[in-house]
Amino acid sequence: MAAVGLSSLAGIGECRTLKDLNLNSNDLRGKIENDIFELDNLEELTLDFNHFSGSLPSGIGNLKNLRLFSCADSDLSGQLPSSISKVSNLVTLRLPSNSFEGTLPPELGTMSNLSVLDLSKQKSAGISGPLISFSDLSAIRKIDLSENSLTGTIPKTMLSNSIPSLIEVADFSFNQLSGSVPASLGPIIDVCYLEGNYITGIDDTLCERSVGDSVEQFGCDAILCAPGSYNPLGRQTSTANKCMICPTTTNFFGSIVCEHILSTSLDDDDKQNLLSGTSFEWQILKLFYDSCDGYHWHYSDGWLEENSSFCNWEGIKCVSSSAEESVFSINLGANNLVGTPPMELFLLPSLSSLSLYSNPIDFSFKGIEKAKRLTHLFLDATTLKSIDGIGKAPSLKEAHLRFNSLERIDEIYQLSQLTYASMSNNKIVNIPTNLSDLSELKVLLLKDNQIRVTLDEMVFPPSLRMLDLSSNHITGTIPSSFLNTIPTNGDMIVDLSGNLLRGIIPATLARFERLELYLRNNYFDGIPAELCMKTNWNGGSVKSFGCDGILCPKYTYAILGRQATNHDSCQPCKTAVYLGSSKCFSEDYNNIDHEKALPSFHNEVAITGVVIFSLILAIFIWSAFADKT
Repeated sequence: MAAVGLSSLAGIGECRTLKDLNLNSNDLRGKIENDIFELDNLEELTLDFNHFSGSLPSGIGNLKNLRLFSCADSDLSGQLPSSISKVSNLVTLRLPSNSFEGTLPPELGTMSNLSVLDLSKQKSAGISGPLISFSDLSAIRKIDLSENSLTGTIPKTMLSNSIPSLIEVADFSFNQLSGSVPASLGPIIDVCYLEGNYITGIDDTLCERSVGDSVEQFGCDAILCAPGSYNPLGRQTSTANKCMICPTTTNFFGSIVCEHILSTSLDDDDKQNLLSGTSFEWQILKLFYDSCDGYHWHYSDGWLEENSSFCNWEGIKCVSSSAEESVFSINLGANNLVGTPPMELFLLPSLSSLSLYSNPIDFSFKGIEKAKRLTHLFLDATTLKSIDGIGKAPSLKEAHLRFNSLERIDEIYQLSQLTYASMSNNKIVNIPTNLSDLSELKVLLLKDNQIRVTLDEMVFPPSLRMLDLSSNHITGTIPSSFLNTIPTNGDMIVDLSGNLLRGIIPATLARFERLELYLRNNYFDGIPAELCMKTNWNGGSVKSFGCDGILCPKYTYAILGRQATNHDSCQPCKTAVYLGSSKCFSEDYNNIDHEKALPSFHNEVAITGVVIFSLILAIFIWSAFADKT
């Protein structure tokens, strides 16, 4: 029931046998109704991206069988109820980006089955009071309490009964913690984040221990930059991002900015220094240049020149705010970049668009959660092999990832604001079949992969307007329910050509008044008569040519698998035994394996198909842009 516009939970208490309830991305408002906490068989409850307010009811403790509870990005407030500890089987508790206040209930630290705890990024002042030790969390893998108002020192027994090798993240950054980092954190210090606090010391033994590669290489700076220095991450993670001296001495470890440099009241001399290399953003761009072999870029006009604003550097566009300039976009596509772009790029506070396509780089999405304003990402043809981490991007709307080596794209499902996803020409085999949570998605392009699904598994969001699944290994028939979540009163483009689909095209598609439908080079046997009367289909081709405007009949062919103009009519072909052939094989075709042969000739018409589909895509995007303006 995700992303269906649900606005009420009236009667939900009657569904007593429910085990999994997903109400993501609906229009639920006000307090969470107590009826939901009468569903005592529930094992998973997901309420993310709604508009709940008020406190989290203590009735949460009634759900004894619950293993996952997630209510991210809402407006829940008040104190976390101690009754949550009664849910003894709970493995995952996610409540980030709400408005909780008060203190951490001590009982939270006794939940021994808890593996994921995320209370980060509270919108108000956040959770305050002392940081509890969580010493009984023996199964914990991820704990994130960042961006709250926790005070006091870090307990010496912090996570003392956990298994260090299991812990992936322990994030306590951007609170008000004070005192020293205790030696007991040694086993997890490489995955422990403490920047942005009021830390005044680090136990000496931590800096001498070989508990992780970074500490062994960089000593204390790998934990937190010392007072009087800073770094965009608050610590050193490589030889290229050292902790930098700050003209104004600070008293705390782990500074991520130099307040003197970023002050809006700089005198003329300091402003000159800002332009000659001491600014926060300048340092990040320099790190980027050094990490990606900027000396050998094809175009690097202005980069690192003295007395030059980075806003004038090749590929950089800025936006001005409060008399300061900030990087808005980076466009260095096809520019001979190599190496690994630093994660510090995601700390550029105004970065909206990052375009590094057609460069042989080793790109990582680690740290993308810090890119609060990043909406457009262009990484086509960058040798990308994984998108692990992309799901944490808070604002991403467009992801261009064509011509890479991706095999899995599961985390795309987590990008709730995504409108455009292009992942054609990869090595993707499996895809998420239920995409209903992507409630803003308009364009999904997955051409030329190795996807093996049946269409009756697929659920699409109502927002979708363009779908390209051509040249894959999709089997079975087109079910009568195909695209039944899509409104029928708008334009729709669907390309299923070059797959292994069989049977008769469903008559239920007649509900679409305006549809561009590409089906060539499959194994179709028939077209219902009502589809051949859809005068607005395929740009009017169906009006002009009837069924031939959808697919050429058996024993005929055309380069598009259908007739689109008076000059490309379906021509006789004895070997074209299915509807929609785009090539006429020789007479010995009947002696070869059709399953292998038919998909094999798709490449011979690929250029024509790409040109036509690209033209339609351009018109579609232009129309969408025109609507906005």
